[in-house]
Amino acid sequence: MRHLRRVVLGIRPEDIEDAGVVHDAHPDRRMTVVCDIREDMGSEVYVHFNVAAEPVTTTEVVEAHVVDAAEDEEARIAAERARGGGVTFVARLERTTGAREREPLEIEVDVTRLHFFDPETGLEVSASDGPESTTGG
Repeated sequence: MRHLRRVVLGIRPEDIEDAGVVHDAHPDRRMTVVCDIREDMGSEVYVHFNVAAEPVTTTEVVEAHVVDAAEDEEARIAAERARGGGVTFVARLERTTGAREREPLEIEVDVTRLHFFDPETGLEVSASDGPESTTGG
C-alpha cells in the first residue's frame, strides 16, 4: 500500500534558467510563465513570476508579510492584485536572457535540485524519510 503525504516544493532562484539560453536543453523540464518583474543586476537578471499553486501559510510566512507603514501595505496589496492568485517565484537568470516584463518566458527548472519540506514541521524531507511522497503546493 502506498502512503501519500503533502509536501511543500522549494526551488532556489539559481536552479531556474531562461530556456532560450540553456545549452543542454531538457524539454520535459520546461514551463511557460509571465515575467512580472525583471531586475537587471548587471552580471545576472532576477525575474519574478507567478505560478498557480496553493501558497504556504506558516507563522513565518505570515509574519514576513506584516508591514509597518501604510504605504508599504498599499504597495504589497497592489502587487498581489497585479500578480493574481498563486505563488511568486524568483529566477536568477543569465544576463543574456530575453525576459521582458508582462511577457511570456519559457523557463527550465533543474529538477535534480528540487527541495521538499514537511508543511507541518518545516523540515526538509528526502526519499529516505519513508514511503513515497507527492507534492502538494
